[in-house]
Amino acid sequence: MPGVRPLVSTALSVAVLAAASATLLAGDAEGGDFLLGYAGCWALFGAAVVALRRTPDRAVAPLVLAGAVVLAATGLVAAPRTSTDSYRYAWDGRVQAAGVSPYDHAPADPALVALRDGWLFPDPGACADAPDLAPLPDGGCTRINRPTAHTLYPPVAEAWFLLVHGLAPADSRHRAHQTGAGVLSLAVTGLLLTVLRRRGAQRRAALWAWCPAVPVEAVNNAHVDVLAVWWRGDPERPWRGALLTAGAAFLLLTPGYSWYALLLVALVALDGRAEWLAVALAGAVAYLAGPALGQGATTGAYAAAAGVVTAAAGVRRWRRGPRGARRRRGRHARCRPAERRRACPGAARPPDQTRASGAAPKETSKRSHQMLTLG
Repeated sequence: MPGVRPLVSTALSVAVLAAASATLLAGDAEGGDFLLGYAGCWALFGAAVVALRRTPDRAVAPLVLAGAVVLAATGLVAAPRTSTDSYRYAWDGRVQAAGVSPYDHAPADPALVALRDGWLFPDPGACADAPDLAPLPDGGCTRINRPTAHTLYPPVAEAWFLLVHGLAPADSRHRAHQTGAGVLSLAVTGLLLTVLRRRGAQRRAALWAWCPAVPVEAVNNAHVDVLAVWWRGDPERPWRGALLTAGAAFLLLTPGYSWYALLLVALVALDGRAEWLAVALAGAVAYLAGPALGQGATTGAYAAAAGVVTAAAGVRRWRRGPRGARRRRGRHARCRPAERRRACPGAARPPDQTRASGAAPKETSKRSHQMLTLG
């Protein structure tokens, strides 16, 4: 059957990507070794997205959603691998459930000793053998980073922490926030598929749904740095300004935390300019290799990402220019009419066919859309 081979090829690519993601997160690789495995996942991600371009249109949405579910599930195979932020989320939710404001007391405050348990505050005998545990002023230790500092998360994030705490089964520990983050990441995929369907661009949703940053940062590390509502003001170029602004800010500020780029990944999926994913990958290099290799690694990674973005902009500008237009016309002219719809996109019908047929153009909806994204 026509289209079966591309469909099988794409499904296999996503399956290999999911296997690689699960292996990476379930393993014990750290630092540079983890970064190498993560880079491999990004390479497989690129191959899967390319394969999706040849998949029949009717199969795109189910395949993107199925891949999103499988990849999100890989984030649940282990405790948080590269960040301890979710332990603070769990603590803040517990504190709120006890009727105490997390803004009033730091985790190390003796006033909250009654809320401590053996998961977030292990036995003092285990403190010396666990470098990831933070010391407490009283001689104990905790999984919460910066335990003497008050929480910095805004009220919307704190409400999310309380919600997860209230819905989570007893002793679910880190899996509560991982599962909640997985549900939110799948909700983002669903919203992308819905919005992009109106533009005939559902394949772009895979740029979020299958991106390795989602199972690693959004699900496994359960980061909630971004709970943002975005409005679409320009129906012809939604979110482009947000993508350019956010991407430029990343290149200028070179942040060292890789999960900050989750919002950027979602904006790439909406706008389609995949070159900005290089900035997200640069953030991973800065976070995983920066501590060992120094600021030079961070600067070099973001400089390379800037080069990718600049080169892609130059290629796009060339394609829109006179030479690119002549090349497209020449390619379309070499196609027989029966082949043009398949082999020469955009050449299957004359530009004025819709008008000549008397069909009224579809009115572009200017209704604002809102999307909730997780980072």
